[in-house]
Amino acid sequence: MTQSLLSILQQFRDEGKTLLFITHDVRVVAELADYVVALRDGAISMIAETRQALTDPELERIAGMAAPEPVVLLRMLGELGHQLPIDRITLREVTELLAPLIQTGDGDDV
Repeated sequence: MTQSLLSILQQFRDEGKTLLFITHDVRVVAELADYVVALRDGAISMIAETRQALTDPELERIAGMAAPEPVVLLRMLGELGHQLPIDRITLREVTELLAPLIQTGDGDDV
């Protein structure tokens, strides 16, 4: 999905308009959706708030969806022993989380 289309959809959302869209792109879901309704084998397998759905460790098993890359990155850092919140689902959110640690040097363990 192009950035210009995403900008238009975000503008509609910011104006309080309801959007219903179908996509397999979890990045778009992370950026725009308030709720996720996932289908698997033609049946609803998950209904949840977006942040809850995309950070659920069972997402792939339940809904056949891979977690967004920012969630995967935070999980990998957690497996390496770094204490970071794992509820960030967009690249912007992860950048905002990690940038201060990197810039101040407080992230020696990141």
